[in-house]
Amino acid sequence: MTLLLTEMTDTGVVFAADRNLSWIDPETGKVRGLACRRKKILGIEHLTGAIGYFGNSHVGRDKMLMDEWLEGFIRDNTDCESLEQFAHRLKADLENQLTPNQKGRMLGFHLAGYAEHEGLSLPTFWFVRNIKGLRGIFYDGTSETFAISEDFLQRDVSFVKLEFLHKYLQTHGSRVYHNGTLAPYVAVAEHVYSLFRTIWALREEWKLEGFRAPSSLEEHAALARFQIQLTASIYELFSKEETAPIGGGVDVITISPSGIVAHDYSES
Repeated sequence: MTLLLTEMTDTGVVFAADRNLSWIDPETGKVRGLACRRKKILGIEHLTGAIGYFGNSHVGRDKMLMDEWLEGFIRDNTDCESLEQFAHRLKADLENQLTPNQKGRMLGFHLAGYAEHEGLSLPTFWFVRNIKGLRGIFYDGTSETFAISEDFLQRDVSFVKLEFLHKYLQTHGSRVYHNGTLAPYVAVAEHVYSLFRTIWALREEWKLEGFRAPSSLEEHAALARFQIQLTASIYELFSKEETAPIGGGVDVITISPSGIVAHDYSES
């Protein structure tokens, strides 16, 4: 299982993900044990970006682990000139290399970083997935082909003039994208984040001086890690599953507006 988070802030971009890869009983769909612990987010330094995945963790007839496959894919595509071009090559290679059985399993990627747009260096978020859609908080079916969309600049903040985007994020807060193998895990994570927003709002409502929202890229990264750790603890304590579906340490990658891609991988 996976809990993947990407946050677009006024101070940079944050990726965070847990490390657990679980074995799921194909007949019941229930988690039956921990398969291994692997990285689910990787930096793409030459594009000032990073990539994270959720869902199916193997590629091809040899069942190469997804993080190893992505490392090779990143090395083989250093000639890509944009995250958009990288996303389209990813789509093409996945459709070519995944087996029919693997194509039937849900798989998605967050691809984010900075890109030049109208003379400005702006954060951008691409979503690559074989998911047909959502039914409530549940993923609704898979497709043999992968869809690509830019969900930040072209959708969620498309109404903001580009020169005012930084100020907008400062004033209205960051944009957070969650995904995971099963939507209920994502729902818990979103409620956890809502809790923090409520706490920060108390400062103005109750004149409390002890709380404030994150103000640096490092603080946003620390909060992202804590959010996933807390969500994992909730499932360890209260889930009906025999094995905690997420956890095993939390990896974080930050991307600064100046182009620095920093990795903080868990040792768990």
